[in-house]
Amino acid sequence: MLAVRSRQPSVRRGAGCCVKVFSIKLKNRKDNVVFNSILGGYSHLMWIREENPSDPVIRIFSTRGLANEARDALERVRSEVDFDFVETE
Repeated sequence: MLAVRSRQPSVRRGAGCCVKVFSIKLKNRKDNVVFNSILGGYSHLMWIREENPSDPVIRIFSTRGLANEARDALERVRSEVDFDFVETE
């Protein structure tokens, strides 16, 4: 009889190891194109997902283990595009 291994990847738990999701809301929806363009330069730290174009909340996913760096970069982007961090469910 062959042993069957789980196909689910193991996830290391600990500080800085996991993907962090930041939810933000642009204060001016017209800044969406500029915001996406700026974040393109940070693709090694995070990527952006808009699940519903009519939803004003944008989700930013950090690269695994780089959540603090992604948050710092988002804080720097705030000087160019005005947005708020929001809590989501």
